[in-house]
Amino acid sequence: MSAVRSYHEIIRRIQGLPRADWKAEWIGEVSCLPVYAARRSVADDAPSVLLTAGMHGDEPAGVEAALQWMEGGDWHTWPVNWLVLPCINPFGWAHDRRTNAEGQDINRHFLDSDSCPEAKLVKEATAHQRFILAMDLHEDSDATGYYLCETKTQPPFLGERIPQALSGVMPVADNARLDGRRAQGPGWVLRVARRNDFERRRQWPLAFHLAARGTEHLLCSETPTRRPLDLRVRAHLTVLREALRFVTETLPVKPTRP
Repeated sequence: MSAVRSYHEIIRRIQGLPRADWKAEWIGEVSCLPVYAARRSVADDAPSVLLTAGMHGDEPAGVEAALQWMEGGDWHTWPVNWLVLPCINPFGWAHDRRTNAEGQDINRHFLDSDSCPEAKLVKEATAHQRFILAMDLHEDSDATGYYLCETKTQPPFLGERIPQALSGVMPVADNARLDGRRAQGPGWVLRVARRNDFERRRQWPLAFHLAARGTEHLLCSETPTRRPLDLRVRAHLTVLREALRFVTETLPVKPTRP
């Protein structure tokens, strides 16, 4: 199978991040392609945020949004440590396919990760950090508007703010059901993080694994594939900024400037 995108361009952008701000880290190799993480540390005792993208190779907007976030300067505003995994599935991204080279949906293998090398690398890369917020960037080819899957145990919830946050960027999905679950409101699905609920599932997405390890607030950001790439990227970044504002309001984290 011939590649349709140049993964080397992704590597170039990761390695080209300012070294004073970001540390590009090789975390392993899958299907003869290197997998990279990028870290930024402001203080040992600062809270940490996880940003992931490229779980499914046919969802390029998340990868582009993660790269643009690091290449830009908005992260200066927030006194948090960052771990960014901008392209979890290099083979899928290069070949414009959802699955990895073995035909696996990586986001179903975070319980049995020994059988899925990409999931295993992600678990190893995140093993020694606890995150106040984890956001995974995705796309939905069937969606007509943006929606957010939120995993959290108790209010307040970010999802209630999504329609206003995205006003002027793109419409939110107004379906009664989103991603197979009842919508809590426009563009918003809520999943309460209960360990016994996870244990009934044999296939774990990344959100289940992180919730089981103590991450209290998880977001799966879904943009509609039918919208232009630049708008999908803008929607992801808009929600990321809103999520960071949200955690500064609900946790003892203060932004460094308005």
